[in-house]
Amino acid sequence: MLEWDIYEVRPGRTPIVGVNFRNTVKKFSLAKEIDLLIDNSQDRECVRFAVISDTDVSSVKEFIVEKFPGATIEKVKGHIKNPVLSAMYCN
Repeated sequence: MLEWDIYEVRPGRTPIVGVNFRNTVKKFSLAKEIDLLIDNSQDRECVRFAVISDTDVSSVKEFIVEKFPGATIEKVKGHIKNPVLSAMYCN
């Protein structure tokens, strides 16, 4: 079973909810051939994304900060199987 690393993106000066944020990041990851899941959080004011464990996410982080100034990205969990990003638990 695949293991995923989970990151939280918190808004900075630019909002990230309701501005096509998830779709923008997903299109970027597809273009760069990065396996990525992304969803709005229901328990915090953030968006979470997951990549297969040990994937280099530096290009994703740079893209997010460039497109959404002030956004902060933090790794919150590592090597999680079957994550549910909206509620931060595992199936």
